[in-house]
Amino acid sequence: MTFNSATLRAAQPLRRGFSLLELVMVLTIMATLAAIATPRYANAMARYRADLAARRIAADLQLAQRIARTESRSRTVQFDMEHCRYELINVSNPDQPQKPYLVNLTDSPYRASQLKIQATQHNRGGNNKTATKLKITFNGFGMPDDQYTIAVQSGAITRTVIVHADTGATSIR
Repeated sequence: MTFNSATLRAAQPLRRGFSLLELVMVLTIMATLAAIATPRYANAMARYRADLAARRIAADLQLAQRIARTESRSRTVQFDMEHCRYELINVSNPDQPQKPYLVNLTDSPYRASQLKIQATQHNRGGNNKTATKLKITFNGFGMPDDQYTIAVQSGAITRTVIVHADTGATSIR
């Protein structure tokens, strides 16, 4: 039996691959999908960070209010907008009791490089006051000294925490 080149080609399995055109088309489709998904992902992360920061602020304000009621003496939360942080005055950190209860919104998961916080105090006389440092004080009954609005911004997403003067309740918008 003699073997010629046609017989050898028929005996070997046929190897197929992708052409350069097919590879370029697949990469183009993947790049297009990535270009569509990236802004949506960034917007979702900004929304997540703003929501998380607002919930943390509201929870810590409720904690200060609860401590004030429990101990029947005033408790203060001091906001420092310049450094994007706040502190529960005379409350120790639950994770590190020797340190103060300080929440830095530039840390993860809030990442305040894209997070901005503003606080506005609504005086009962009708004058609005905005400052870089602001204290919210709850009296021994858990009532705040005034009504406050704290706006947390991440990217284009803003969440607002409101401390109601008449009840001391917090709400997030």
